[in-house]
Amino acid sequence: MSLSARRFGFVLALALAVAGCTVADLLTQPDSQPDEGLAIKKFTASSKEVTPGAAVTLSWEVVGASSIELDNGIGTVAAKGSHEVRPTATTIYTIGARSDSAAAANSVRVTVR
Repeated sequence: MSLSARRFGFVLALALAVAGCTVADLLTQPDSQPDEGLAIKKFTASSKEVTPGAAVTLSWEVVGASSIELDNGIGTVAAKGSHEVRPTATTIYTIGARSDSAAAANSVRVTVR
């Protein structure tokens, strides 16, 4: 389905109104990198299902955090990194990140069969 120019203009104006800005605001904004703030960009496990004691690598990338921790006894970690774990039972690993004004968390589940 294609939008007519008139309908596109209406949808654009509505979206800008909801966002609290105008077309003039868009045209006068300087080119700059937006502030990303606190974000967990990536948190993954190399395998989602393993046998008991098999190695799994947790990998992550976090931006805008003043502190970052992994649970299950791993502790404080750098903003970008990896850590090998060897679960003997199904485990949910959670990464938590904090900045001065925000907090974020993400989890991965590794199923042991």
